[in-house]
Amino acid sequence: MMDRCIFLIIFSLFQQIAMTQAVWSGDVNNNGLVNKIDLLYLGYAFGEVGAARANISNEWVANELPDAWAGNFPNGVNFLYADCNGDGVVNELDANIIIEHIGLSHDDVLYVPDEILIGQAGVNPSCQFMNGPTAAPVGQLFTIDIGLGDMGIPIENMAGITFTIDAQPDILGLNNTQLTFNEDGWIEPKEDQSTQAQQIDQEKARLKVAFTRTDRIPVSGFGAFAKVSFLIEEDIVDLLMIDTVTYTIDSITVLTDELVAIPIVPDTLKLAVDKNLIVSTIDNPKLQSIAIYPNPNKGFLLIESAEINLERVELINSLGQSVFSKKLQPNRFQSLDFQNLPKGIYYVKIYSEAGIKTEIVHKF
Repeated sequence: MMDRCIFLIIFSLFQQIAMTQAVWSGDVNNNGLVNKIDLLYLGYAFGEVGAARANISNEWVANELPDAWAGNFPNGVNFLYADCNGDGVVNELDANIIIEHIGLSHDDVLYVPDEILIGQAGVNPSCQFMNGPTAAPVGQLFTIDIGLGDMGIPIENMAGITFTIDAQPDILGLNNTQLTFNEDGWIEPKEDQSTQAQQIDQEKARLKVAFTRTDRIPVSGFGAFAKVSFLIEEDIVDLLMIDTVTYTIDSITVLTDELVAIPIVPDTLKLAVDKNLIVSTIDNPKLQSIAIYPNPNKGFLLIESAEINLERVELINSLGQSVFSKKLQPNRFQSLDFQNLPKGIYYVKIYSEAGIKTEIVHKF
């Protein structure tokens, strides 16, 4: 009898907590904070419908819960939390509210930080800088590809990704930084199938990016999926005597179509500042057809080219020194063995009849 009374008391308390709990516009996973992860959860519930709230509003206030919707996220949170404006349907309007409210928090629930799984090089896929310049030019916009996975370790069943790009020293700022998703990229960033958000923190020189599919069809693949552009102001370089810049990709979360996190290896790119460097802004489709893999690697690369003849390959270390050079044959597949070189970041420059392709590789 006593056990039954205790059970009834506990059950009553849980009912009271459930009744007094509120929904906050933008906190889709109901963990106490609005951030990029909420956009990924929104993609999971995109198109769902249910009971509307009594007050349809975008305001950051504690809104009374409507009746529970029919579905839940894998973590047990009801789909009603994805209805950010309370109109009874999860759509693009709710995505806009998440973007508007990123960084806001509430204490109605015990805050549970989103888990970020850091992968192991050579075991898990990486999110890395690709095809960038060998040094950082000054006063010129230069572009670096952002890649995810490779032929050896591709991405499987991805529903969304969030990541952060940092620039150091942070005095450089990100006033002219732009990130664009490749329109024909393997993640298929079409407006009717996905949504995205970007937020720049000028003070910390940090760009936060989120992308999620809204058609509930996951994608699998590897390689470049976006481009990020930077501009280093000459007056800042002269004033502070900056000789190197460092860019990092971190805080990476990749979720499957079941909202399971995939461990991802982050990346760091350190470039020497070169005021005399001239960067070409012309994209040659033939150069893009050259594939270099695996990346990261243990000192052995394969180079694949089906469209153009290759002439020579050169490796440059992080100090800008040429440490390896080899003449290439007119074959589709060619190997590159540099196991004798130290571990670290290398720039692979491939000379061909169509021009020069540069890609960053990691030896571990």
